[in-house]
Amino acid sequence: MNEEKLVCFTRDELLKPREIILEIMEYMVKAGLTDYTGGNMALRIGDKIYSTQTKASIEYRWKLHPDDIIVTDVEQNILEGRKEKLSSEADLHHGILKRFPEINCTLHGNTHYSPLIVSGGLKAEPVILAAKEFGIGDIAVVPKEYPMFSEEEKNYIYDTFAKMKTKSEAMVVIMHDHGTIVAAENHNKAFVLFNALEANSKYIYDKEVLRTGRLVSSVFEKIELNSKESRLANPGDGYKDGKENNILTAQDIEDLSKSSSSKKVIIKKGSILTSMAETRARELGIELVRE
Repeated sequence: MNEEKLVCFTRDELLKPREIILEIMEYMVKAGLTDYTGGNMALRIGDKIYSTQTKASIEYRWKLHPDDIIVTDVEQNILEGRKEKLSSEADLHHGILKRFPEINCTLHGNTHYSPLIVSGGLKAEPVILAAKEFGIGDIAVVPKEYPMFSEEEKNYIYDTFAKMKTKSEAMVVIMHDHGTIVAAENHNKAFVLFNALEANSKYIYDKEVLRTGRLVSSVFEKIELNSKESRLANPGDGYKDGKENNILTAQDIEDLSKSSSSKKVIIKKGSILTSMAETRARELGIELVRE
């Protein structure tokens, strides 16, 4: 009696290559990892490479059908579809897949935060746990002087990925004022890696915004403090509390004693001094002088 063999398939194994690409790119758009101006993907299955067609975002708004996916070999010989439909970055995708047999998926998107932080002079480095867990080490940035889609840009990415491979690091590169490209052994890892890199860049950006906000607040606090001290130190200026009726209260005296070492306050003409302010000034040893 022959034993019956049961075989279980994962959801991804049941999907066809074209459907995998459509699903990944839909996720990319929904997650804000690319926009409607660009992005592309290549997936190797055996000897075939499946890739998104040109202007998939601009003309089709990523509403693609399975037969919109172009099928080639690694040399870009067309097996299914039309050659003129290959994306502007097909050379880059095929070049990576040809040079790295262990890589089966390349993913590019017009990301927001990754090119933004490097354009703003911030250092791109792995800081969040997800980036480190998914193997992101060095985060390379294409030199700004290399034109987009140029041979210089492509060769830089090839060489950079080769160096990352020798260190067993995730293959990730930020493209100046453009986006991000990643490469991985399968589509699931490529998508997660892409998401981790952009989340890492967003964290770096948000951290810098918070730091700058605190710095600006600190500067204004110092300006306000120096302004108060200068009014006290210069007998010609005196104190003015900024209120419409210009009333000097006990609380004003208390605040002044904390913000300045001066023991003399010049009361401008027309200012009203409360009796409690006078009492508090005597208690603190502050001399009140009217103009």
